[in-house]
Amino acid sequence: MKNLISFLVVLSFVLISTLASAQTTKAWVEGQAAAAKVDGAYKLTPRLNMYAERDMGHGFGAFAYGLAMRDFGEIYAGPTYAPAKWLQVGIGAGMETNGAFRSGGFIWAGGEKAYAIGFGELNAHGEWWYKGIAAWTPTKYLGAGAYAQRFMGVGPYLEVKIQNQILPITLWAAPVLYDAEADAGSRGKSLIGLRAIF
Repeated sequence: MKNLISFLVVLSFVLISTLASAQTTKAWVEGQAAAAKVDGAYKLTPRLNMYAERDMGHGFGAFAYGLAMRDFGEIYAGPTYAPAKWLQVGIGAGMETNGAFRSGGFIWAGGEKAYAIGFGELNAHGEWWYKGIAAWTPTKYLGAGAYAQRFMGVGPYLEVKIQNQILPITLWAAPVLYDAEADAGSRGKSLIGLRAIF
C-alpha cells in the first residue's frame, strides 16, 4: 500500500512537471492538516494535494490531480473547458491506491472579487465525495466565505494570500466545521492548508 501511495505521489509530480513546462500552465501543491475528534481525543491527519492544468487554446485544456494520505491516495486526469473567462469545467478518470477506478470533476466560476469552486468524485463502489468553496475576496490578500466537504463538514472559510513573484502562497483555514454525517461526539472538525502556486 505504501509503495502504491509513493508511486501515485511521484506520478503526480511527473504529470505536474510535464504540464508545467508550458507557459500556459497553472500548478499548485497543497499541504493540509485535518483535525477531528476520534474516541474523545483530537486526531491530526496530514494530506498532500497536487494539481496542474494546461491551456491548449480555444477554451480547451487538460488537468491532473493527485492526493496522498497515510492510508489512501488517488490520481485522475482529463479534459477541461472554459466557455468564458469566468467559468471552467473539468472531468477526469483515474485510480485509487487499491487499484480501483475513480472519477472526478470540478466547476469553477469567478472574477476579481469572488469565486466559487465545486469538486465531485465517484469511487468504484458508487460512493460520492464532494468539496465546495464560495469566497468573497475584497482584496488580493484576503478572502472569506463558506466551505463544505463530505466527511469533514460545513462552516466558514478564511484565506490569506502572500503575493510574490517567486512563489505565491495561500494560507487557508476552515476552522469550525460541522459534520452532520458523523457521530454526535465527533461532529466538530477543522482544516488548515498551505498552497504553493507555480
